[in-house]
Amino acid sequence: MTTNDGHIPTTHIGSLPRPPELLDLLTRRQDGEAVDPDEWDETVAEATRDVVDRQVETGLDAINNGEQSRVSFN
Repeated sequence: MTTNDGHIPTTHIGSLPRPPELLDLLTRRQDGEAVDPDEWDETVAEATRDVVDRQVETGLDAINNGEQSRVSFN
């Protein structure tokens, strides 16, 4: 599939690297430890903003959240 200008749309599939702060929270949650919901929400939101920004800067056409909050994909 190409666009009218010959551009081939690009994206990626799957998770993108997570920052250490989010990895720590993911591990703690997976281990059954209590994680502050506000800290979780803020950390996931910041990590998601970062991966979205990187995808935009890279020039990807279809942007996604990089599966930042998914435990089984870290």
